[in-house]
Amino acid sequence: MRHSSILTYFISVLICISPTIAATPGIYWAEAGTDKIQRSNLDGSNVVDLVDTGLMGPRGIFATDSFIYWSDFETNKIQRSNLDGTAVTDIITTGLCEPYGVVVTDDFIYWAETAFNKIQRSNLDGTDITDIVTGLSNPRGLAVTDNFIYWTDFGTDKIQRSNLDGTAVTDLVTSGLSEPVAIAVTDEFIYWTDFMKQRISRANLDGTNRTNLVTVGLIRPRGIDVAGGFIYWSDSSTNKIHRSNLDGTGIVDLVSGLCNPRFISVVVPEPSEFFLDCNNNSISDQCEFPGCPGILLADMNCDGLVNGLDIQPFVNFVVGGPYTCQADINQDGAVDNADAQEFVSLLVTQ
Repeated sequence: MRHSSILTYFISVLICISPTIAATPGIYWAEAGTDKIQRSNLDGSNVVDLVDTGLMGPRGIFATDSFIYWSDFETNKIQRSNLDGTAVTDIITTGLCEPYGVVVTDDFIYWAETAFNKIQRSNLDGTDITDIVTGLSNPRGLAVTDNFIYWTDFGTDKIQRSNLDGTAVTDLVTSGLSEPVAIAVTDEFIYWTDFMKQRISRANLDGTNRTNLVTVGLIRPRGIDVAGGFIYWSDSSTNKIHRSNLDGTGIVDLVSGLCNPRFISVVVPEPSEFFLDCNNNSISDQCEFPGCPGILLADMNCDGLVNGLDIQPFVNFVVGGPYTCQADINQDGAVDNADAQEFVSLLVTQ
């Protein structure tokens, strides 16, 4: 009994002190019609107002593991809040004029400055503002990789790229566009929304092999993001957020009834140790509730045993992981503190 009490206390302490593993998975967007920052689950359910006061024209948005960053086109600010919308903070309040797309890396904030026709950068606290690329004509969307900055130019109908320091500006796509807005870049492709052509398109990273992926059902596509094997985009005329497969098939309306949604930022769970397949049936175990045939409850490392090696992985799931059968000890469809005592009991009886 004493051993069980000590173990329960140990696990409860771990749960309390363990950090959140990553940003809350979901779709984050700037709602220009109602001046809000909003969020939903990845399937479009549970729409929540995160920031609903103090904004006048939110446009760009970017969610990190710790914060949501956005640009305000009317107040000429770049701001930040916690992931739940609390602690709204002004990051940059001077020297901006109609900021649009925003991207945040480990070290910097990048944004498209539409009125001054340039790409700028600052430290994460807003200090040391630097002109990276100048001489543009209404840049809108922005994407930053390990090596390059990519952007759309709404005025010249181009997609361009430069090195991270702004050198070697290169035209990637220069024809067949009509007011490209948002951009997303993966390891293989550039994706963008074309406002006037009413479509979602894709090209190789060097701009070749352009393909129109979604050409029907769009009116005014705005924001775009690519995550978890899907393309997500907003449409400011249908007032919806949509999703498709990477080839443009399987279009789904996720969120409707919005009012002029602009840019979006999609956060998906990291595929690391949180995705278990202990019964080797090629289906992630978190997708197999109820039952999980062949699954040993509390075997968090898939070694066929329940012992001390499973404690930290269990805590990780309770704190920040998605649902998985192994951690749902009481089989109620949720992984939470209620499973801790059951987990301890299984450890003690082994």
